[in-house]
Amino acid sequence: MISYKVFIGNEGAHLIGIVSDMRITYFREFPYMYKGNLEYEKEYISELTSHKKSMIVTASINSKIVGISTALPLTSDADILKEVYNLFEKKSYAPKEIYYYGEVIVLPSYRRKGIANQLYHLHEQQALKWKYKYACLAVVVRDKDDPRKPKQYLSTDIIWPKLGFKKENIYFNYHWPTVLSDGQVKDVQNTMVFWTKKIG
Repeated sequence: MISYKVFIGNEGAHLIGIVSDMRITYFREFPYMYKGNLEYEKEYISELTSHKKSMIVTASINSKIVGISTALPLTSDADILKEVYNLFEKKSYAPKEIYYYGEVIVLPSYRRKGIANQLYHLHEQQALKWKYKYACLAVVVRDKDDPRKPKQYLSTDIIWPKLGFKKENIYFNYHWPTVLSDGQVKDVQNTMVFWTKKIG
């Protein structure tokens, strides 16, 4: 049986190492191609847990964490969200009304069991308690002919509409150590696009 827990703010501080390890392992996959390091990850997640309205939601089976998801207000000081407020304002959104869903990671053998859906649902329930009107998430943009793409890869663009999200014409660039087509790792700008959902 899968059990879920919601940790708010620094309640999730004990999960920093686990979340960091999962991000390094699974964001190495396409489409992110992220070559992470533990020092940066721990700092990144520590910034998240320091916000009083941040969340880490876990899914566990027999005390083993098989899925995690993070979230925090769009107006937080998280590195990835710096300088994006004006992009939403140009689209007539009020940034203070938007709650940002970060990564959702489910261990491969536990995927396609509805775990990711439930993690997002728990984020939404809490965001509604805090009176947020919208949820958003950011997805990396890759060319359909990207040589790094596995043959069996299915774009997540088919997932988000099923969860009630719509793709916005809101793009931004964010840098991270990226595995390039030739196998080299370079800190490059990656294009991201926002998806939004009305929740309140």
